[in-house]
Amino acid sequence: MPKPAEQREAARLFELEAELVALRVAATVAYFHITDSVRQVSSQEDLAEIVYIDHFGNAMTGLRAARLPAGARLATGDRVLESATTFSNRPPGTAFWYENSNGLAEIAVNQGRADGELGLAIGSRVEIVV
Repeated sequence: MPKPAEQREAARLFELEAELVALRVAATVAYFHITDSVRQVSSQEDLAEIVYIDHFGNAMTGLRAARLPAGARLATGDRVLESATTFSNRPPGTAFWYENSNGLAEIAVNQGRADGELGLAIGSRVEIVV
């Protein structure tokens, strides 16, 4: 059983990670807001790479899901991923992408870690497949 000090430290690290996620998302959204106010933006001008990996191993991209063509798939490494609206729409162990609560395309593995299973890291390239 962890000691109270270890539990407090783990809780604080979790809080710091949550704050970091919020800052990365805010920076990404601010970038897109500024970009949109200056010129018309297409999906090709989105950031087609992994911008954040959460503690579950899900990989957030810099691609706005609403700007992806209907039926679009995302490719990373040697894998091409279909979209899903919920994790339960895919069998356990299946990799897919979905629109996260920030409106960005996020890569996940149902009951698994996308970072480990797909070899993803911040900066990994993502391609749109239509």
